[in-house]
Amino acid sequence: MSKRILIVEDDIFTRMELEMILEQAGYAVAGSVSGIDEALELAGRVGVDAAIVDLGLIDGEKGLTLARVLRERHDVPSLLISGRVEASIQNEMAAIRPLGIVGKPFDKRFILTALGSTDRS
Repeated sequence: MSKRILIVEDDIFTRMELEMILEQAGYAVAGSVSGIDEALELAGRVGVDAAIVDLGLIDGEKGLTLARVLRERHDVPSLLISGRVEASIQNEMAAIRPLGIVGKPFDKRFILTALGSTDRS
């Protein structure tokens, strides 16, 4: 059975690119959403093995908050992606044990390598 991955990204083009990368690599996209509420509802309803979460979501929502809640409520590890990574979030990241953090624009190899670590999370 393919691992089910949730994509949480506010940019439609980035979501589509991630969907394509995952599907071509044999992953199942459990859902592709743009906000925290949608992501939490979906994770609770269908269950996911991992999430790809943008750190800077629209409407001021914080992807790091979502990653923490996914880990605490559903034991779902997240791969964090961001256009800019600030050193100030390093301490927060340690608490949620992410699969990794990948900068934008990203190389699909980094995404797939990090997701391959879901067996060890």
